[in-house]
Amino acid sequence: MKKKLFFLAMAAFVAMSNTSCGSDSNDEGTPDNTPVTLPKPVYADEAVAFTLDKGDVKDKFVSLTGLNLTESGKAVIEVTTDEGKKKFVSYDVKIEGDTYTISKNGKETGKVVSSASRATPSVNLVINLSVEIPFLGTFTFMTTNPVVAQKVVQTITSTVNTTNIARTWKVQEMKLTCVGDVDISKTENSGNLAVFVKEAQDRGANLTKVEEAELSRTIYGITLDKTGMFSIEYGDGTTEVCSWQWTSANQEQLMLKLRDSEFGNKFMSNKSNIGVKFYAGGCTFTLTTNIVGSKNYKATLVIVMK
Repeated sequence: MKKKLFFLAMAAFVAMSNTSCGSDSNDEGTPDNTPVTLPKPVYADEAVAFTLDKGDVKDKFVSLTGLNLTESGKAVIEVTTDEGKKKFVSYDVKIEGDTYTISKNGKETGKVVSSASRATPSVNLVINLSVEIPFLGTFTFMTTNPVVAQKVVQTITSTVNTTNIARTWKVQEMKLTCVGDVDISKTENSGNLAVFVKEAQDRGANLTKVEEAELSRTIYGITLDKTGMFSIEYGDGTTEVCSWQWTSANQEQLMLKLRDSEFGNKFMSNKSNIGVKFYAGGCTFTLTTNIVGSKNYKATLVIVMK
């Protein structure tokens, strides 16, 4: 079920630019093969990630195990349950020196303060943070004494395209094309996956009511950072997280690896390749996959993001 959702999420995420797919130039006349340097995000030089040992900072049955404070001002928070399952949630962050102020919808929910310079590999953190994990509850993570966290500043070689891609992208347009037992060619000017679900049903996909309900979600945005994190933020407050890395010398293709072992299915393999094209106004992501199940079809998903 989740794999179907991620598959359709990729369909939505291929359309995140202000240009149409398949053209030889963008709307400002820049050829596809011309290098593009996008403006730096607000925290391009301050972004950092922290990893904590399970159990160091805990509330009830959930431990705080990771904080990705990204170039674009997103805080992707990782928690781990006592059963070892990882859950993620996306908040906003304001970075001022070594103080990271976390908020949601303009309301401050806590702060994280590091007591060492950014050049050191490990730091002492003071944490006072409240987060809501969908379907689990609201948790407060607080330290009375500083805890040691490993710091990850960057794991992917810094290049123009790495800087270009390390930001939050908003869906501008999605295009889903399927050829086979289910034929679809449909464009949607938002991240609303429900329009594709309806089209698939109309074309005989035979999704169950439960599948329809789970797939009919809205992609709010996608965030990548230089530590190799790739997160999808949904309109219902949930967040899915993968790892990413470049797989081509010209940095026009990246590979995703699922971080949650339960987040996968026969539609989406653990390692999926996605084409990337930068334009003066944004980026397009393209995923092509074969789907085998009660129906057989080849799907091309294009999301334009900006």
